[in-house]
Amino acid sequence: MNEPQHQGLGSTLLERVLPMQRNAQVEVHYDTKGLRFQLNAPLAERRLLPDY
Repeated sequence: MNEPQHQGLGSTLLERVLPMQRNAQVEVHYDTKGLRFQLNAPLAERRLLPDY
């Protein structure tokens, strides 16, 4: 699988938003079997959404 020429919402979330918002480390790999990614992020210390 070749690296895509277009970057969509999913790629943006994985490669830009998660590292900035959650201090995550993201590795994305494109190979012949498809997309593989590794995500390492700290657990949230508090709930980001209100309790309902």
